[in-house]
Amino acid sequence: MRKIMVVDDDAAVAELLERELSSWGYEVVKKASSGEEAIEMAKRFIPDLILMDIVMPGKIDGIDAAGTIKAELNIPVIFLTGYADDDFIERAKSVSPFGYIVKPFQEKEIKAAIEVALYKEDLERELHKSDEHLKSEIEEHKRIAESLTKSEERYRILSESILECILIIDFEGNVLFVNDSGTRMFGLENPEEGIGKNALDFVAPEYREKVIADLKKVYDGKGGFLAEYKVYDKNGKEIWVEGLGHKITYENQPADLIALRDISERKRMEEQSKVSLEEREVLLKEIHHRIKNNLQIVSSLLDMHSLRTYDPQTVDLLKEARAKIHAMALIHSQLYQSDRLAQVDMGNYIRELVEHLSQVYAIRKKSVSSDIEHSDVYLTISQAIPCALVLHELVSNALKYAFDEQQNGRIRISMQGSTEDKIFIRVEDDGIGIPEEIDIYKTDTMGLKLVRNLVQEQLKGSITVKRDHGTKFFIEFENLKDEVEHA
Repeated sequence: MRKIMVVDDDAAVAELLERELSSWGYEVVKKASSGEEAIEMAKRFIPDLILMDIVMPGKIDGIDAAGTIKAELNIPVIFLTGYADDDFIERAKSVSPFGYIVKPFQEKEIKAAIEVALYKEDLERELHKSDEHLKSEIEEHKRIAESLTKSEERYRILSESILECILIIDFEGNVLFVNDSGTRMFGLENPEEGIGKNALDFVAPEYREKVIADLKKVYDGKGGFLAEYKVYDKNGKEIWVEGLGHKITYENQPADLIALRDISERKRMEEQSKVSLEEREVLLKEIHHRIKNNLQIVSSLLDMHSLRTYDPQTVDLLKEARAKIHAMALIHSQLYQSDRLAQVDMGNYIRELVEHLSQVYAIRKKSVSSDIEHSDVYLTISQAIPCALVLHELVSNALKYAFDEQQNGRIRISMQGSTEDKIFIRVEDDGIGIPEEIDIYKTDTMGLKLVRNLVQEQLKGSITVKRDHGTKFFIEFENLKDEVEHA
């Protein structure tokens, strides 16, 4: 029975995976909830495969843990994550995962990914054994070839015992020798059909310059090469190969010994994985677009209701609700239009939010201007939405209450990041200020209570207020760049 280890700090997800894996006939050897625990358990139980979440508590995340496990144990890993950012995917690719599945996942998707990963691992191990065997044979072949006393027949006997294609070519690329495996790979009737042909004729045009450069490197005595190429057989069938080349002496002349392994299936799977990731990006953009549209519909319905009521207090409440919905819709609008599908450009967001709120409250405060200062700050959607609501509440409060009807005023909004991944927000006005008797840390007024709860409970940050020629709010929290929302 194949053994699988589950690494996820969400207990519900871990339990669900354990039940599914058991129903499919796999043994779940251990569940871990952090990167450190994953490394320790992997060393103790040596599973055949690890299903790894990425963002977890602890000093190292799933990608770092997978890198350590790969380096020390060479155990395949499939990432299960809700994070689809391009930069994040590039990090994940550095540890060569056997799969990258974005939550929420489907049962069939997980099962297929596991079966493919285990199949690939078995294939990789066989190929590794074959590689070691091939390298050993090639080294032996080189040793034999370097001895002028060895005959061509000894080359032939050695090469025929190897499953990979073996070619010997001269300085101009002409084939001097091809083994039976090479004959089959290129669709030849027999080895003699390949003798005398130029090897470059089988190479795809876009790879010929690279092949020529690699061969020149060998003939100039600068070492061998290991590279991937696209070639064609005699009938035009496309084949992806991995080539390993070394300089040898053949029939008392310098030549190049090339071993080729067919990697077409591996390239096909890589391309299929790339297409799958592109499809997920399109789907995620569509989701953000639909959420934004649905929020706009709700906003329009509230607007219709406000036109049907004559109670000023009710109209104000509906207007406030519409403004909050617009603040959230802007987040999804930013994500839909951005290349970063999981992070929001908060600088652009603040500009759009302030412009919208200035229009909403333009009748009340015609003479209030705004200054916006920001560095390049990007937040995940789990932080961007509460941050957006906080900014909405503070800016809208300033527009509504900070200034007398005829008073000119200015609102300043600043959002900066630091090298320690801290976010600093300042919202200030030069208006009449918050009365001294109002304690923002204890007040039960809806707006300030909402701001306090969002900052302390969702952003895990701090908020302070200063009453000095107006009102200044200072907010600080940690930027969780690698945070992934769990499904």
